[in-house]
Amino acid sequence: MNNKGFISITVIYTLFILFLMLLLSILASYANNRVLLRISKSDTNDILIDSEDNRQLGIVCQSQKMGKCFGEYANLDHNLYKHDADKIDSKSEYEANDLAFRYSGKNPNNYVCFGSDLNPCPEANLYRIIGIFDNRVKLIKNTTLSTKFVWDSNNKKEWWNSSLKNYLNNDFLNTFAANWQQKIASVTWNVDGVSYNTALNTNAQENFNYELGKNFDSDGMAIEAKIGLMYLTDFYYGASPEYWRLPGLGSGASANNYRNALQDNWLAHNDEYLISVNKDSNQVYRTFAAGYVGGEANIATSQQFIRPVFYLYSQVMVTDGIGTLTEPYRIN
Repeated sequence: MNNKGFISITVIYTLFILFLMLLLSILASYANNRVLLRISKSDTNDILIDSEDNRQLGIVCQSQKMGKCFGEYANLDHNLYKHDADKIDSKSEYEANDLAFRYSGKNPNNYVCFGSDLNPCPEANLYRIIGIFDNRVKLIKNTTLSTKFVWDSNNKKEWWNSSLKNYLNNDFLNTFAANWQQKIASVTWNVDGVSYNTALNTNAQENFNYELGKNFDSDGMAIEAKIGLMYLTDFYYGASPEYWRLPGLGSGASANNYRNALQDNWLAHNDEYLISVNKDSNQVYRTFAAGYVGGEANIATSQQFIRPVFYLYSQVMVTDGIGTLTEPYRIN
């Protein structure tokens, strides 16, 4: 072999080695900034996470149906709990056991930009995920509407005919462009109510059972609509699991009720109406900024803040974002 041939082979070999080193460097960098998945066919939960936070769910579920994917990979986010009496061990006795997924804790990464494609997302368009129910994502507005509202100008507690319900499903709904309205599912809202004692003096699971679960009166009041408010159940399960055993109001020191969960409940901090009503009187329920729940009897005169709530159709997909305040999930 002449010298020219030897030099050519050496150059080619050197370039090949450099290319391999560059490729390995790129792959290593990618691995350090992505979720490393090792999924066997027999166990889709065999997932390794190389991350110090919960934001990887948006990476895995990008271009996927949001509700379905978030449910399948809920274990990527320790604030997203499946209520199956299994995941959280000693706290499981207070789960809803309805197989839904709910965000709980102080400040989960569950932000969604809805109604706008602007970047950054306008504050008025920031929503947060309450949970996933039958593959439908349930959203609540991040902040209250600027105006306070009475429940019903005619002093009637029934949600189906209240002035507040009519406002939400007409004036508020129409603040969205048609293509965004089409993403909101029309669903059944169970609004028969729960008794004062059950609502305020039992734990989260007992309240769920009577409001929406096994003790719910299937012949009770229900209404089909797009926009509502959060249930008592939503509020209670927004707190970290260790508080689910506490009553919403109760009596005695703050450690014995939901006042103690104020700093660990992302749905707390506002005086606002809930969609839940008192089954036994002309009274509705509301939250207080101190973190607990109480009744409101002056529904024709008492003006309170509200945060609209709605469900997305199960076909809605994630297109971008990691769920943080500055990088909320984007949907198509």
